This record gives sequence, C-alpha cells and structure tokens, in this order.
Amino acid sequence: MKNTLKFITLLVLIPCFISYCANTGDEEGKGKVSGTIYDNSTDEVISNATVTLSNGTNTSSNTTGQYLLNNIQPGVYSLTAISDGFQSTTLNITIYENKTVQQNIFLTPDTGNNNNNNNNIEGLTIASYNVLDFSRTNAYDDVADFVSQKNVDILLLQEVQTDDEDAFSAALNTASASLQHVEFATLSYGADNLACFSKYPISNVSSILTGTYEDPISGNSYSMSYIRPIFRFRVTANTKTIWFYVAHLKAGSATDEIEQRRAQSYALEQYIMNTHSARSELIVIAGDMNTTTSDDLVDNGTLGYLTLKSDSDDTNDFISVNYELIPSSYTYGSSKVLDHIILSPVAYDLYISNSVEVPILDPYNKPSDHNPIILSLDIQ
Repeated sequence: MKNTLKFITLLVLIPCFISYCANTGDEEGKGKVSGTIYDNSTDEVISNATVTLSNGTNTSSNTTGQYLLNNIQPGVYSLTAISDGFQSTTLNITIYENKTVQQNIFLTPDTGNNNNNNNNIEGLTIASYNVLDFSRTNAYDDVADFVSQKNVDILLLQEVQTDDEDAFSAALNTASASLQHVEFATLSYGADNLACFSKYPISNVSSILTGTYEDPISGNSYSMSYIRPIFRFRVTANTKTIWFYVAHLKAGSATDEIEQRRAQSYALEQYIMNTHSARSELIVIAGDMNTTTSDDLVDNGTLGYLTLKSDSDDTNDFISVNYELIPSSYTYGSSKVLDHIILSPVAYDLYISNSVEVPILDPYNKPSDHNPIILSLDIQ
C-alpha cells in the first residue's frame, strides 16, 4: 500500500515539476533582460509600467518596479517603457546567449512644459541617418521602408554618394515614400558625402567651413580642406522656414582627431551665432558628430559647441534631443551616441513630446552600422 501511494505521489509531482521547468522560460541559447523602472525625478519605483521589446514581446513591472523578459533570441533590440503620467523611454540593448542583461529604466514625468503633449498631432518628421554608403545588402529598400513606415518628411543622410540618388529614389517610390526634392553637399570628401531628401523644396544650398580653424582648447589650427564640410540649406514647410546644418565630423579618439572635431564644432557654433539670431530662428543641426569620448560631451567639447554653450547666454542654448531625452538609446554599437539631432530654442518649442526615437531597423541584417534618429516638430 505504501509503495502504491509513493507511485501515485510521483505521478502527481512529475507533471508539476515539468510544468515548473517550462514556466521558468530558460530556453537554451536564449537570453533575458530584467531591471527596475524608476521615476527619474524622485528615484521611486514605478509599478505597472509596460515594457516592450522591438520583437513584440512585452511585460509589466510588478509592485516593486521590477520587470523580466525572457526567451529572447540573441541580438540588438530597442526596449521601450511607458507608464501613465510619464514620457516613454526607448533605449537599445544587446541580448546575449544564456545571459541576463540588467537594464534599469528611468521615466521622466510628463509635465508638458515647452512641448506639445498630443502624440496624435501630425508634425514635420525629420530623420538623420549615416547609411554607410548603402553598402549592405538591401540597404536601399530597407531605408526606404523605414522612411515610409515612419512618414519621414525630411531625411538627412551621411556617408552617401551622388551615385546613390537614382537607386535610392527608385526604392523610395516603390515604398510609396515621396521625397522628390534632393540636394547633395556641393563639396565631398571621398565617398562620404552628405545629402537631403525632402518632401519640401530645398533652397540656399551651400557647403561651409572649408578653411583653417583653431581648436579653442589647445590652440592648434587645422585645415578643413580635406575634411567633410558642413552642409547648409533651407527648407520651408507650412510657412515655417527651417535652416539645416548637416555634418559628419572627424572620427577617431586620438588627441589630434578630438581637436579637429572640436575645431569643426566651435567653428560651426561661431558661424551660427554670427549668421543667425540663435534664440529666434528655427535651426536644426544633425548628423554623425562622432562624439566618441567623454571629452566630446562636456560644455567645452564637441557637443557643447554644437549646442552653443561656450558663451554666458543660456537663453540661446540648443539641445541634442536624443542625447538629452533618451541618452541610453545608442546610435552606434551597444554603448555609443555618435549621432545627434540638435534643435535651436524655438525649434525645441515645436518639438512633439515623446516623438524622438532611435529605432533599430533590423537586428540581424541592419542596413548600416549606425541607427537612425527620428523626431517630429509641430509646424501647424
């Protein structure tokens, strides 16, 4: 009788054990991401926040703010968290085989200050993308699909050639994305040209800052005649006139490369301050700024000069929207923010809340080694 009871007990326990193992979600070769959702202003945990991975899986944070997503194929993904009363936050993560990635997420309270808080407003959508000369398989089609899906109105490209225009325009037409106005920088550096594809007419096209400029920190001077110029032009959309400055600054982390990049950004800051009313004109600076090191991200570094922070007037400071609002959304690899869309004060007043994102077009076959940046402005 005792043996019979033991046998019956085993029959009951074995399915339960199997069920428990199945529910752990620990599939061989897959990875996980877990962490805690916090209020960025108070550091308190946020319960019942929705956390979604770009492959479509999602979960909610528990009463202690913790979340877990498992059974994830290794690769690069975007991770988005959203909760009532907060701005959504999207960042990029890399999932590894048989490992758990720890990723805490900080949400900013949605106060509505300076920003339009209606996500249903159809604004002017601007995207910036280093497309690696469209050198990867299906890159024309993949980027065109991105433009179509995101309803991009103005596409700012780096590492593009004039020879790419016909093939990319054909891909845009196939994807029903009409960006019929096209301009390239009037000077190029090797194969790394700059371009704008726009729904709206482009005017006042020029390439600037091709002389010799001084690094304001070291005092060393550098000739920009062999470095990519700054691509300057104007677009008028719905009676709003916007000046664009598209750049692909000097790459590298050696001292002279940092100094050249800083000299370029300082020269652009001085050009804008001498050419525009920085506080009252709509100005967009965008591109691959190669902000590789911590020296690039301080007020007297590359990003500081690109955001006009070298003077004592805080009222004319520009803002790198992706770096300030979603700093963990990396545009290159799994830890670098090299690319930026930077807005002047009045342009930032038109920024549509929560519209900035750094999407990953395809985790397994990306059309470039960079990720694009996209945001929208309310120009109604």
